Amino acid sequence: MVLVAAVTWTAAETPAMLRQARLDEFHTAELRLTLVLFDEIEKANEALWQLLLGILDKGILTLGDGQQVDFSKTIVFMTSNLGASEMQQAIDGSIGFVNNIANRQENLTTIAMNAARKRFSPEFLNRLDEILVFHPLPASQLRQVVDIEIERLELRLQRATGSEINLRLSDQAADFLLERGTDRRYGARHLKRVLEKYLVFPFSSFIDTQQMGSAGTLNVGLDRSKQKLTFCKQAMSSSMKIAANM
Repeated sequence: MVLVAAVTWTAAETPAMLRQARLDEFHTAELRLTLVLFDEIEKANEALWQLLLGILDKGILTLGDGQQVDFSKTIVFMTSNLGASEMQQAIDGSIGFVNNIANRQENLTTIAMNAARKRFSPEFLNRLDEILVFHPLPASQLRQVVDIEIERLELRLQRATGSEINLRLSDQAADFLLERGTDRRYGARHLKRVLEKYLVFPFSSFIDTQQMGSAGTLNVGLDRSKQKLTFCKQAMSSSMKIAANM
């Protein structure tokens, strides 16, 4: 869950990071705006919530030494894991699970909002401009995440080899990576680690042996019998198979 507010904070002692100079140093000529993040806000002392009410109300923080900090050019983000366990139970089907995606998302939003209302006061929640509830990514969007990571990997390979290398994954190869790098509980959190193991590491040996020195397309498939990825480089009019011992 992400709580968002576009912003009189009084405190006996305030961290130097919240002083005016600290906020203003992130401004640019094109955009005079600072983003402030409070991670897992539900774990903070209630005194912090009270202090935040002042910022979210008038956009002014009064430091212990009397100095005032202007938060009018600041967007405050607060993340929270409230309701996460209940949402996971709903996803797993133990409580209130529904097959319709729209109804399921509405159900998960209700669970998250109820958890937030139990933890925070109505006054605090009413000061927020937006409350966003993150839902598990469906399979189609997880595949898009794979495509994005592959594009980033292509750039890395091109810089490493000095040649234009394009990666073309078969559907079977993409499914192989998705099965190992994603799940319902953590989404695509482990995908980068899986890409490193099954694509980057084996490809590094190809670079070291200068097998990928020229430009071309690297077709990535799946050897089902060995449950590993296979690589076949296509240059101009010829192709070369490369075995990956993974």
